[in-house]
Amino acid sequence: MNIKNILLLVISFFIIIPSSFSQQFSHGILYAKFKTNANFSLKSSIPSKVGITEWNYLIPQTTLLRKKPSNLPYTGRERLIKIKYDSKYTPLEAAKLLMSTGLYEYVEPSPIFFPLYVPNDPFADPTFADPKQGQTQLFTHDFWRAWDIEKGDTNIIIAIVDGGINLEHEDLQTNMKLNFNDTIDGVNNDGNTYFGIELIDDYRGWDVADWDNDPTLPKNAVHGTHVTGIACASPDNGLGIAGIGFNSKYVHYKIAPDTAPNSYIRGYDAALIAGLNGAKVINLSWGSAKEDIMSLKSVNDIINILVYDLDVVVVGAAANTRNKATWFPAASPSAISVTGIRTNDTKQDISTYDYSVDIAACGWNIRAPIGAKNNDYTNNLIGTSFAAPVVAGAAALVRAHYPDLLAIQVNQLLRVTGDIIDTIAYNQPYQYMMGRKLNPYRALTEMPPAFRLTNYDSTISAYTDGDILDLSVSVKNFLSPSTSNATARLISLDPSIIVVDSIIKIEALETMTETTLSETFSFAVPTFTDTITLEFIIEYKDEDMIDFEYIQVTITPDIFTTTTKSVEEIISISPNPAKTNTTIHFVNPVQLNGYTLTNSVGTIVDENKINKTDSSFVLNFPDLKSGVYFLSVQTENRIYSQKLLIK
Repeated sequence: MNIKNILLLVISFFIIIPSSFSQQFSHGILYAKFKTNANFSLKSSIPSKVGITEWNYLIPQTTLLRKKPSNLPYTGRERLIKIKYDSKYTPLEAAKLLMSTGLYEYVEPSPIFFPLYVPNDPFADPTFADPKQGQTQLFTHDFWRAWDIEKGDTNIIIAIVDGGINLEHEDLQTNMKLNFNDTIDGVNNDGNTYFGIELIDDYRGWDVADWDNDPTLPKNAVHGTHVTGIACASPDNGLGIAGIGFNSKYVHYKIAPDTAPNSYIRGYDAALIAGLNGAKVINLSWGSAKEDIMSLKSVNDIINILVYDLDVVVVGAAANTRNKATWFPAASPSAISVTGIRTNDTKQDISTYDYSVDIAACGWNIRAPIGAKNNDYTNNLIGTSFAAPVVAGAAALVRAHYPDLLAIQVNQLLRVTGDIIDTIAYNQPYQYMMGRKLNPYRALTEMPPAFRLTNYDSTISAYTDGDILDLSVSVKNFLSPSTSNATARLISLDPSIIVVDSIIKIEALETMTETTLSETFSFAVPTFTDTITLEFIIEYKDEDMIDFEYIQVTITPDIFTTTTKSVEEIISISPNPAKTNTTIHFVNPVQLNGYTLTNSVGTIVDENKINKTDSSFVLNFPDLKSGVYFLSVQTENRIYSQKLLIK
């Protein structure tokens, strides 16, 4: 191997072991994307004062062409590059200098991440009563039933990108994927390289942080062994536990340097190496909050390369902040973001919740290999780090069962076949922010449609308070063909926002087809003096399928145009939150034809036809449990919907 190339890879890092998840950056590495009209020559596109030592496309163009499914278009990710620069500059200084050329869409540093591990001492972890003595993940999601349908395939590889592993553990030996094309002899027999650097003897995974063929864990760093065991511990060997992926194989890519086992670096490089080398599922139980990594557009680009170009299911942990937070890389739209629940389906106290979360899985009192010895186990792991590999293992089962599904379709299938659990009283404060509970049996036995927006009016101008604005949307169906009865419903997350024309039809869509809906949603603009952002949920229905998607719409004041659409029948509901009685108020007397009250999963709990003209109507709901409901009021002219909170 070229000594210069080796030295380029072994870059000096300012490693700091943090007490929290504050973000730091690796020195010497930048991710960037050329503009479409950029001059691609090295001399004109990169200023010499930055001290560039090397740059190249993140994935060679020939590789993208060979790996990308033919039915998926390029999206600009072929312009993504990786730059090595003189480490005398800080990452932010180098990025700023490069951006000043005007030739890049963005230039961003390579982040250092930290594992989402919650220590087991009593002051750092919550305590739980009556823990299961077996594998709580199996009880919570009934994997025994799923294994009756599918036990996985040895050709389905789960890549664990984490802090290192004990490869000699008794429960991790037989499910390891070995690279027989590059046995340990000091020669790069299979010619495997990444960014021009050889992976010599990558027989049992790879250490991306220290760039050698030894992914074994540093002393006392057991996070990676936990995660690997949950997804891939050997089944039917009479020892320890059974991995969720059952017969699926694993490869471990170590991203924690031996000298700093709590600092995870080069995580995206490791994920790309895994994708290029045949992984079908990748687990990322680490990350940082959105505000700690700036915009980091390269995160979404790299995850998109993995999912769309290399056809890999990417599973990420949503973090253990106890609060609402958007956590990357899990929150990338192409990844599966996993939060943690207990065995009774309630959200774990430490688990992050957010509208970006896709799936909830058991991360409570998890039993897994420890790795300090070759035969040790624990049954008290808590955190989303350990919920994520439960989903990664389930994804491997789905990929074995449905080998023709693309990675993005596997994402949608796991999500849409999950169980809705935010109707549980304990979970109601986190409505739409927990995703759906993983149900592996349904994912292996059902194939409903799965709608997702491909485009919508994210910014709309309004002339004055009370304007009725139209919201146009385009949707795509990822799974089974939908029927002509499919609908989309707009739900405001703000109880004061009035939604008009809240339900529109979705035409029958074949698998992997999209359309712009002929009808539009409408909603009334609230009082505003400056730009505001409104939050909505779109509820999709088709036969027995029900699904939800979160969107934001920014309203900007427009002083140059007049309102083009308005109605006199603006309504309000009070009190809200209510107890049993609520009053509907209209600006002017109207002909009221009836109302429908649905719960948060779209089930009708009360409806009535009314034939009365007045400006206010009192409705009584004496038997309602506390929770979130949606009241749709039908007048002679249209339908209005509002969120109703019952105390």
